[in-house]
Amino acid sequence: MILVIAGQINIILDIDLSYLFVLLGGISFLTTLIGYNKKNYNQISIWLYMLFLLLGVCVTSAYYLEYYYHPLVKEKIITGAWAHRESVWHATIAGMFKTYNVSSNGLDGLVPLYYHTFSHFIYGSLSSLLGISTITFYNINVPILIIPIFFLAFTFCVREVSEHFRLKLNFRSINDNSIKYWILFSILFLLPLPYQVFGYLGGERYEYIISPSYSFALFLTFIFISILFSFINIYNSGEKIVSSSKKLFFVVTSILLYLAMSVSKVSFLFVFGSIYGYIFLRMKYYKNFWHIIVMSGFTMVVAIVYLLIINTEVFIKNPQQVNSDDVSLLPYIFYMLPSLVFIVLKLYSGNIRSTTNLFEKIKNKEILDIEILILLIIILFPLSFQYFKGIQIYFAYILIMAHINMFIPLLFSKDLLSVK
Repeated sequence: MILVIAGQINIILDIDLSYLFVLLGGISFLTTLIGYNKKNYNQISIWLYMLFLLLGVCVTSAYYLEYYYHPLVKEKIITGAWAHRESVWHATIAGMFKTYNVSSNGLDGLVPLYYHTFSHFIYGSLSSLLGISTITFYNINVPILIIPIFFLAFTFCVREVSEHFRLKLNFRSINDNSIKYWILFSILFLLPLPYQVFGYLGGERYEYIISPSYSFALFLTFIFISILFSFINIYNSGEKIVSSSKKLFFVVTSILLYLAMSVSKVSFLFVFGSIYGYIFLRMKYYKNFWHIIVMSGFTMVVAIVYLLIINTEVFIKNPQQVNSDDVSLLPYIFYMLPSLVFIVLKLYSGNIRSTTNLFEKIKNKEILDIEILILLIIILFPLSFQYFKGIQIYFAYILIMAHINMFIPLLFSKDLLSVK
């Protein structure tokens, strides 16, 4: 947020603050080096550093795999080589934010464009702060800046969710300094099947980093879930009394994040709204004052996004947007497979072996995470849009990583990822 605000100051007031962040970055780097031994970073295995190197190569390759982006994209355009219109399109909109601070593609004057523009606003601000063109930012700087923060937000999210279920189900904390933790992470994100197989059978490939709007909405989702479970963990610990002002701040933050996610990718409006609507009714939160405020705020967000984005020529009134791929079960299997894996492991590790036991757990609201995944599997199947169906994958990833120390002893008779 600070970097984006600094970029906006550069756009509006023409004040360059980039040198200030160079100084702050240098101080942070020196502080990290000084505290290196104190934080026991030297205990990290050399194999983990090698895995990070390979992971970085794989992720960067995946970003450039579809030829949407290329480090020499400007040279390709100049020489007439093939360049996908997607990268030029996103860079153009972000460039309009950078130059005029408006959402438009620059054609026919400054005709407004409302659909999936939040990431363009962010990238335009960061490009202004760095003093580079938006096409350079998309093709070179995103793998350097945005993608690592995307994965960092995911690890924060897993840590907070795992802490909640650790206290609830009594298993040991995960160790994100373990190479086994990152091997599982790599398997989940880098696809166990070849890229071409996924392309033939359907399902999510590398859209989570290739699509700017999708990746940024997922990034905000990880932040949202991290804050949510951090708040829940503090509230349930009983060590601190959560004041009304902190609850209000959390409520406002939740509503603003929901708005930001929805403006980034409208599919998140439906998915998150459906999840919270289900929890709101299932847990009878309509009796809780704070949840009534949250639901009122979410309803306002839905109304705003519907009027400004959904009910426009770029969405519902555009037949090219409404008509999408046919709904079929085979490709959908790959979307719901991570959820099914988690559900089976959670039921088995929780000794839920009979329908009577299952209904008892449901009645006592002890497996709400499984209920949410089943809800997503059901409501997303009829939709013919890929970016709706794929969101459930990352909810399942978070839950699988968070429960791994509950699953590992069951499968291998020892806790491979526990903190020593």
